[in-house]
Amino acid sequence: MDSNSKPIPKDLLPEVFEFSIGEALYIDCPVRWLPDLQVLVNGYQPDARHVKVTAAQWRVFWNTLNRVGVWRWNHEYCDPTILDGTSWHLSIKYNGKEINSIGSNAYPGSPEMYFDTNSEFGLFLDAVNKLAGTNYRV
Repeated sequence: MDSNSKPIPKDLLPEVFEFSIGEALYIDCPVRWLPDLQVLVNGYQPDARHVKVTAAQWRVFWNTLNRVGVWRWNHEYCDPTILDGTSWHLSIKYNGKEINSIGSNAYPGSPEMYFDTNSEFGLFLDAVNKLAGTNYRV
C-alpha cells in the first residue's frame, strides 16, 4: 500500500522481479518480489528484510528501466578474459514485458572490462538500490 493506505495499482506491480550481484564466488543478498505479500525481500532467511514499495517508487523505477532500455538488454554479457570478478543476474516480468539477463564482468552500456556508473547498468543499479534499500556496487 502507498503511504496514504490506498492499494497500489496492479499495473505498477511486477509478476517477477529478481536481482542479485556480487563477486564470482559470493553473490550479495538477492532482491526478489513476493507478489502474495506485495513486498521486496532483500537477503536470505532468517535475516531477510522486507521492503514495502510505494506506488510512487514503482513509477520512478519503471521509468528508469524504460529510460535505460532494460527491455532490450542482451541475454548475456560476459568478459571471458576474467575468470573471477563480478557476476549478476536479472529477471523481470512486468506489464507484458520480460527480461532475463546475466553478466560476468560485463554490463549493458559499458565498454568491455569497465564499469561506468552513468551507463545503462549503472543507472539501473542505482534504481534498484533506491527501490530496495540496498547498497549494490560493482
